[in-house]
Amino acid sequence: MSIKRSLPIVDLLKNTDSFIDDGLHQLNNRGNTISCHKGCGHCCHLLIEITWEEAVHLANWVLEQPEDTKDYYINKIKTASILRKRFFKNSKEGQFLRQPTRSSKETPDKLAHKFFYGKVKRPCPFLKDSVCQAYSVRPTACRLHLVTSPSQQCARRPEFGNGIEIPKEALQARENVESLLEDYDTDGRWGEMCIMIDAVLTEKAEKYIKQEKQYIDIKPHTKSKHNEVTLRAS
Repeated sequence: MSIKRSLPIVDLLKNTDSFIDDGLHQLNNRGNTISCHKGCGHCCHLLIEITWEEAVHLANWVLEQPEDTKDYYINKIKTASILRKRFFKNSKEGQFLRQPTRSSKETPDKLAHKFFYGKVKRPCPFLKDSVCQAYSVRPTACRLHLVTSPSQQCARRPEFGNGIEIPKEALQARENVESLLEDYDTDGRWGEMCIMIDAVLTEKAEKYIKQEKQYIDIKPHTKSKHNEVTLRAS
């Protein structure tokens, strides 16, 4: 049984980290470094999009927590999902994001900016004391959000000159991961992270979670063709 079929997201996340590690090595060789650090948390208020498979992986993590911790995160996720659905309901461009979708539409930049820079702050439910509590299972979008500009610049609105600098190595890593997504996105649904996880937890949790967990002890190959891909600077 191939890893692609048994543990697709675990394999994808490992390949994503491999691409990032290669990119950071190249970045350091250029005398530069990533400014993202523990405790920053600005990017944890972004509109994060994930696939259905990533939502299942995150839901698994939640349900494996101790009872009190599990209930805490489920409540946080459900509350966050409600607030995000209200946000999309009030936007003509965001109506299709009120539930998991297979739409070919892309989230408009204007909508993403309004979500992040608006007066109402919508932190990730896994953010606590400015630290990600689900860091080990964070989705690809979170792993690939890397900047070299001062971290405080991320919170400034573009029209005020936020000066965010995304290194070419990070952009190349994104391209590499995007080229793999079709191999792992078997369900086809995607959407805002909290809405997606809530859908897994409330609609089809038992089916999908059992489907993933039956392969949890299978070890991936030590080397795959994706791991051999070298991150190229554009």
